[in-house]
Amino acid sequence: MSHYYNGSPTRIFAAELEEGLITAEQARTICATRATAGPITEDERVALVGRFPDPTEDAMPPHALSPAMYNLQDPDTGVLYTE
Repeated sequence: MSHYYNGSPTRIFAAELEEGLITAEQARTICATRATAGPITEDERVALVGRFPDPTEDAMPPHALSPAMYNLQDPDTGVLYTE
């Protein structure tokens, strides 16, 4: 059982309630449902991991620069940016 969802639904979903995206009753229902849900299964974990990229994988090369930045020198470090 998740102790997080046993907290106040109005605190957990404060932004959604304030913007009128959900009602207080819906917030209580969501919390009640999630509080009784068990931990995810191995199959669910594998499915979730497959949907998201590896956080350790760089989205861009470490030195990718805009063409506008080529051959500019950092005034603080003196490093010249090249391709």
